[in-house]
Amino acid sequence: MQSKYPSPISHWAIGDYIRTPMIIDGDDYILCVGDNDIRIFTEQTLPDFVKSLMTMIHAFTPNLFDTFSPMKGVVFQHKNGQLQMMQSIYDNNQDYKLNEIGWQLTQNLYMLILTTNQFHEVRDGNARKQSKEQGKTSPS
Repeated sequence: MQSKYPSPISHWAIGDYIRTPMIIDGDDYILCVGDNDIRIFTEQTLPDFVKSLMTMIHAFTPNLFDTFSPMKGVVFQHKNGQLQMMQSIYDNNQDYKLNEIGWQLTQNLYMLILTTNQFHEVRDGNARKQSKEQGKTSPS
């Protein structure tokens, strides 16, 4: 079964850091913490370190893609109805200074660079949990 959410993966250059996908869906901040495993936050419950990362990401001019394919883990850019560019969501296509912070890929998709401790806090902390197998949201 393929996931509608991308999975986190280790950082390519920095040990003990994890590239963690985050999707904004309306008022929900969905952090992808495993295969078919997500944590849902609101702006009020989003951890401060995630808010700080987003502030730093927004300080850079975005180079956004227009379409995201979670099953393939890629983003697409179209021009005049033609595929112009395709890239892995795990690759930074923006400023190299974001390699240790995270980057924005589409209007609603971010890749956050979390320490292992931050990742475990998100995964094991106080958030609504949902897995595709359960098909429902439950309190932590």
